[in-house]
Amino acid sequence: MTAYETRMGRKRKITGIQLGYESRCAKPQAFDVMLGSQLGVGAFRALVEKGYNGVMVSVSGQLDLHYVPFTELIDPQTLVTVVRYIDPNKDFHKLARFPESYSATGPRLETE
Repeated sequence: MTAYETRMGRKRKITGIQLGYESRCAKPQAFDVMLGSQLGVGAFRALVEKGYNGVMVSVSGQLDLHYVPFTELIDPQTLVTVVRYIDPNKDFHKLARFPESYSATGPRLETE
């Protein structure tokens, strides 16, 4: 029995998804290969070199590794992952939406 089942008295279905170049409907770019490789190296280092358990491997900046404990990602009351929203007014959101605003005749400029 999992900790969630014990505390909440019910089962929790978890569906794994993979986001990346597949969701962009494009071939992997060099960045995708580098990111995947660095996350794999990070998992190895977390387990073997650092002896970590219960962490998420992430990267920032120029693929610098970070290890985030699951306790920081899960709400202790509900035992569900805390949702982290993306601010639609920031550059990251604009970058993610850029392909939607690009037409066959060129980019469509949006005014703020």
